[in-house]
Amino acid sequence: MKKNGFTLVELIAVIVILGLIVTLVATNFFGGSDHSRKKLDEIMQNQLKDAIRVYAVDKNLKDCHNCTTPRLNTNCVPENADKEIERQACAALGIEVTLGMLKVGDYFTDTANHCQKLDDSNKKIDDNDVVLKMYRFEGEEFIDLNGVSCRK
Repeated sequence: MKKNGFTLVELIAVIVILGLIVTLVATNFFGGSDHSRKKLDEIMQNQLKDAIRVYAVDKNLKDCHNCTTPRLNTNCVPENADKEIERQACAALGIEVTLGMLKVGDYFTDTANHCQKLDDSNKKIDDNDVVLKMYRFEGEEFIDLNGVSCRK
C-alpha cells in the first residue's frame, strides 16, 4: 500500500512546533522593543543631563557650598539654618535653562524629537516652555528634568 501524504498526527505535530517557534520569536521581539525604548529613554536623558552640565560650565555655575550664591557672592540664608533649608536656597540659585535653549545652542541634539514634555491632555509642550534646572550643593550635583521623557 502506497502512502500519499502526511498523517493527521504528523500535521498536528508540525503545526504545534511552528506555533511554539512563532510564540517564542514574537515574545522576544516585542519584549525586546520595550526594553530598547526604556534604554533609549535612559540614554537620551543622560545626554540631556550632560548638555545641562556643559551649559552650566559655559555659564560658570559654582558650587553652592556654604550657601554663597554663584551670582551675588552673598549669603543666601542665615548661618544657623539647617542643611535642607540651605540646599533649597541653593537650588533657587541654580541654573535654569529651557529645552529649547539647549537645542538651539547646540548643547543637545534631538533630531527625532524624542525628548519632550506632555501636558495633562497629552499634548506636547513647546520646548521653550520646558524649564530644566541644575544646581550644586556641597559637591553634589542635582539636575531636575522637570518631567521630560525621551520616549517616542
